[in-house]
Amino acid sequence: FRLKLSRSIASLVEAGSEKAFWNFLATLTAFPDRSATTENGVKAAKYLGDYALSLRRYRSDLKVTYVPSGWFYKQPSVLVTLPGSDRNAGGVVIGGHFDTFSGGKPGADDDGSGSAVVMESLRAVIASGARFRRDLHFIWYAAEERGLVGSKNVVSYFSDQKIPVRAAMQFDMVGWNSSKDKDDIYLIQDYTNAELTGTVAQLISQYVGGSVGYTRC
Repeated sequence: FRLKLSRSIASLVEAGSEKAFWNFLATLTAFPDRSATTENGVKAAKYLGDYALSLRRYRSDLKVTYVPSGWFYKQPSVLVTLPGSDRNAGGVVIGGHFDTFSGGKPGADDDGSGSAVVMESLRAVIASGARFRRDLHFIWYAAEERGLVGSKNVVSYFSDQKIPVRAAMQFDMVGWNSSKDKDDIYLIQDYTNAELTGTVAQLISQYVGGSVGYTRC
């Protein structure tokens, strides 16, 4: 089982494309801003949805949902779901926020980098042909810079629709290390599941390489 699992993970890693990652990030950061209160923020959401929909030619069961952020926030969160074989098993969320706080900021690291990881994860899963028992939910949260507004509305949407979630992983500011950082990749230790965090650390060590550090919110 371990050998089979290792080959499966390796195929997913190999399906990832550095070129696709950078092309996506370059387009996303070309928006003048991605603020939740602006039309540019809405256009960025549509870009994400359209990009995901372009992958339906490989996975016809891919579903795109726009989750409103409410109040005066124009920008919706973008939810892309790949159904698993057991709809009652509890899904896995892979997410990151895509908004910026104010106009004129490209937000390449915060959080264009995380948004690109989420999109490339979606593309790689589809490109590898992998199928899973659990539903996979790829989410780009709106209005995060306004106080986690988008993610709160996504949680409410999941609750209202009775969509079960087994685990979630969040990518934020993953594109740059400062001179003070001693490790290559940092994992958050508080408000997280220790077993899942440990598994992620093992996967990084085996399939990505580099040193893993730990930090807190």
